[in-house]
Amino acid sequence: YEPMAHPKIAEILRGLSDRGMKLDLTTNGTLFTDRVIDLIADCRVRRVTISFDGITKATFEAIRQRANYELALKRILSFKERVQQHNPDCSFTINYTVLNDNIAEMADAVTFWELNGFDHIGFIPMVVRAPTDYLRSQSIEAHLDRFQAQIDEAARRIIDGNYHLSMTNTIGIRPSFADAIPSHLVASLVMSRNANARVPRNPRGYYQNR
Repeated sequence: YEPMAHPKIAEILRGLSDRGMKLDLTTNGTLFTDRVIDLIADCRVRRVTISFDGITKATFEAIRQRANYELALKRILSFKERVQQHNPDCSFTINYTVLNDNIAEMADAVTFWELNGFDHIGFIPMVVRAPTDYLRSQSIEAHLDRFQAQIDEAARRIIDGNYHLSMTNTIGIRPSFADAIPSHLVASLVMSRNANARVPRNPRGYYQNR
């Protein structure tokens, strides 16, 4: 669910931070109001994952119904700027759920979030969790050739453009030219040689394994 929808989320995060907790926040970012940002920007936030599907206004608003594209971006980027004023090492990641309707925007999303200083983008093909016509129509199972083409284009942009941002996907699809770029790949992770490129870290396994 969406943690920022909790009426006291700012107070909860503030309280955890004041007790020395490190925060890992996953959110769609649409509820980053000025008040919330003021209250939590200087908390001990170490990683923020923003769920943002598609990169054009039409696609985003069709998927995130009742969300406003311009306002969501304004709030997300404002939050990122304020957090990094206090904690410049905080990593910012995009989770992009891939549907039939937004598969064509994957590579453009990579470029967009690179230009906005994000560290990583993870592509997550949608899982059909209910037997509805809409969900079945949005499955990319029959469109893996298009998914591959977007991964290839995104990888070329990351490597040729020396992007800071890195990329993964949850089904392990590697660029079709993987054999030609071995130094840029670890499994499905694609990185440039940019000195600021960062390997994404998931703290859950790190702490669970002590």
